[in-house]
Amino acid sequence: IAQYNTFRNFDVPTKVVVVTIPKEETLGRLLKRAEIECRMDDNKETIMKRLDIYHNDTEPIIEKYKALGIALEVDGVGSIEEVTQRIVQALSL
Repeated sequence: IAQYNTFRNFDVPTKVVVVTIPKEETLGRLLKRAEIECRMDDNKETIMKRLDIYHNDTEPIIEKYKALGIALEVDGVGSIEEVTQRIVQALSL
C-alpha cells in the first residue's frame, strides 16, 4: 500500500492492466522457465515465496485500482498472441 500511496503523489494512472493466471499455471510456467533457462532461482520454494509477496503486497494495490474503476483484468492463460489480443481489447486500442 505504501507503494500505491507514493505513486499517487506523482501521477494517477487512467488504466491499469492486471493479467491474471491461476497459481498452478504460474508455478508451472516458472518451473518450465527454470528448466529451459537453467535458472536456479526458479524452484518451487522460491516461486511460492514470490507468490506470497504478490498476494500480500501487490493484490491490495490492485484492489485500490479496482475501487477507482481503472483496473482492467485480463485472462493470462493462453498463447502470447491470445493474451496480447485480450490486452489490446481491454485497452480498446
